[in-house]
Amino acid sequence: MVRGSTEDFEYLFGLKDGEAVYDRVRPLCQTLILTDGSRPIRVFTPCGCAVFPVEAIDTVSTVGAGDNFNAGYIFAKIQGLDTPASRIAMAQRWSQDVCRQIGNNISDELVESIRKVYL
Repeated sequence: MVRGSTEDFEYLFGLKDGEAVYDRVRPLCQTLILTDGSRPIRVFTPCGCAVFPVEAIDTVSTVGAGDNFNAGYIFAKIQGLDTPASRIAMAQRWSQDVCRQIGNNISDELVESIRKVYL
């Protein structure tokens, strides 16, 4: 699995189209998660493309957004959230939390809410 932003792949391959990016990385991985700022998240697999809406938020900083998206996705997988939608929702929650503040870590409030449910 590979996760990257449309901006990442534009820099890497000069490609803006999600389908073209997936065609490029597919020989190396079967799943591509493509984030695109405030636009929907797209998950490409050999079965097709699933699209997940992104909630509009007041963004303070995007520093750490991608890293925390990845961490939230991995956390969801470890916790046994077994659908792509539930994993993307957790990843998005972590990423958006970081974007609402200065800094590049999830907030103490999010940590506490996660602790109450999962730990």
